[in-house]
Amino acid sequence: MLIPASFYTRSMFGEGISTDTLVAAHNATDPGKAMFTQGYFEQRLRATFPTLALRRAEVIIAGQNNHIVRINDELIFRFPRFPATTQQLRVEVTLLDALGPRLTTPIPRPIYRGLSPPPGNLPFMGYRALPGDTLEVDQIATLATSARMRLAEDVGRFLRELHSIAPGSLGTILLTHGDPHAAWWDEWRRLHTRLRTSVFPRVPEDVRERIDATFAAPFATADPSIALTLIHGDFGPGNWLGDGANGALAGVLVCGEAFTHLVLATYPALATALPRARRYRATFAAQEALYGVEHDDEGAFGHGIAPYRAGPADA
Repeated sequence: MLIPASFYTRSMFGEGISTDTLVAAHNATDPGKAMFTQGYFEQRLRATFPTLALRRAEVIIAGQNNHIVRINDELIFRFPRFPATTQQLRVEVTLLDALGPRLTTPIPRPIYRGLSPPPGNLPFMGYRALPGDTLEVDQIATLATSARMRLAEDVGRFLRELHSIAPGSLGTILLTHGDPHAAWWDEWRRLHTRLRTSVFPRVPEDVRERIDATFAAPFATADPSIALTLIHGDFGPGNWLGDGANGALAGVLVCGEAFTHLVLATYPALATALPRARRYRATFAAQEALYGVEHDDEGAFGHGIAPYRAGPADA
């Protein structure tokens, strides 16, 4: 079973209505180093929901953009790390509310909301834990053929259902000002500009040229003929929950090309998105390097910039 953690209004074909900023909270100060302890999360939950019994609390993920807290082994709470993500979380909660009844695959259904936090605190949402375990890429590769086919069918069905939902049917929360196609392309251009400002001073000329080449042609101009639709903003095995034995997708929270082609049997229209998807994927390393610079994370910077240092064949 497959479970998405977050949704964004971008087109599966590459453009869309922008509701996030590609890397959360650009240039924001990270309060997590001083603020995010298990005690803080428990205090926030008790203050917001005094009747919630906190028998057991555990921080299970401390990611780049979110902290995930499991309560009583049955509830999941997500706390974004940065103040600038407040509006993004509100949009996501609205989307999850609207999409839950329309999708066959289970997704988080927020039942606890702390979207208007006191000054100095961050928002959060909570939902009942979904069944299943995270499906790793290596694990998918070892599945029996029948299980891998079943997983591909589940993934294809989820994407087909999600992409078939008209953004306009979800209300005004997704409205954007001006031309959404141009806004989408502007995001990529701004990302490129931030890379030049923050990352380029730290790398040699050959690395700069490789990063520039990644962004030059694919994001030069907007294509108004591309239809807008919803996509999942971080759709990969790390955000899938499933039965590792039989391949059933239990849910989607946020794969290799070979598995992608199995998905096409259930969702053939996805094939037209693959060339653009590959171009987006080519920017992921640069985005990680940028995150490292903007949030003082040398590990993320080093990991992200490594492919560009390796040479043109590997970048």
